[in-house]
Amino acid sequence: MQLCDELEARQDTESERRRMLLLSSLNALFDAKEPDEAAAAREILHANFDLLFDDTESIAELRKTILQLAVQGRLVEQHPEDEPASVLLEKIQAEKARLVKEGGKIQTFFSNKKIPQIKDGEAPFIIPINWEWARLGDMCELITKGSSPKWQGINYVEESEGILFITSENVTNYDLKLNKKSMLKRNSTRLNLVQF
Repeated sequence: MQLCDELEARQDTESERRRMLLLSSLNALFDAKEPDEAAAAREILHANFDLLFDDTESIAELRKTILQLAVQGRLVEQHPEDEPASVLLEKIQAEKARLVKEGGKIQTFFSNKKIPQIKDGEAPFIIPINWEWARLGDMCELITKGSSPKWQGINYVEESEGILFITSENVTNYDLKLNKKSMLKRNSTRLNLVQF
């Protein structure tokens, strides 16, 4: 029994060391400021992939890091010649204005209220040069506390058949958690939705 206890303690120690190496490697990738630092961190992860990512918890940590890097524009190389996000935001504003003018196409809530600009120091991280911070209200048709679609007789559909309906379950502090998605039929005439 003593040998079993020693083996279990050794396995626990190894498991904790592996977890610390995993977190350290992911942090090195996330904290890299220069391309060569990021390349070195990716190389360590690549060389030790089978050792580091052997359970659902470690894979979840990897997914979280990849998603955060993608959101910050650090997952792939950025090209200065790409169309800036400001152009897309202008197109969205023009389309919203057109739909409001046509009457009844979308709610006029956002056309009557000025959405405040994002101030210096308000953004949680630095984004690539062609990107731009925007409020959710600048990019969607409607944000409302409203009723659930099911209550209004509208059924949820498969992801491939519908549009994303963001519920309060998806919203956390400064973050959207989309692991639990609700999708609604694209051509629903009975309900205006948050639509991207």
